[in-house]
Amino acid sequence: MLREEVDLVAADLAGPSPSAIEVMLSDTAAVCWCALRLFEAGYASSTTSKDGLSLRGADFHLRRIDGAHRRLMNTLKTLAAVRRLAGPAVQVNVAQQVNVGASNGPATIHDREQN
Repeated sequence: MLREEVDLVAADLAGPSPSAIEVMLSDTAAVCWCALRLFEAGYASSTTSKDGLSLRGADFHLRRIDGAHRRLMNTLKTLAAVRRLAGPAVQVNVAQQVNVGASNGPATIHDREQN
């Protein structure tokens, strides 16, 4: 069940027709997301136990949560940067067409004055 949820999150993050790097970053982000959820659940269950949670234990859990959150945000930031850099491939062709009419000989200054 957990594996399917991680795969679903990774597929959602990858989007339609992802590149290889987007797939890798999406998979990494999904694993980081799962770790963050597990660490938060561990902290929540520790705080609701009848013995409570010591300051040292709370600090341990919160550091794990902070680290997992930081890894998730860094991975998502990198994924966004890769998508921004890849961007849509746009090709612009700029051409200038010059039509030259045929003349009966070399142009002279007199010919230019008549036009």
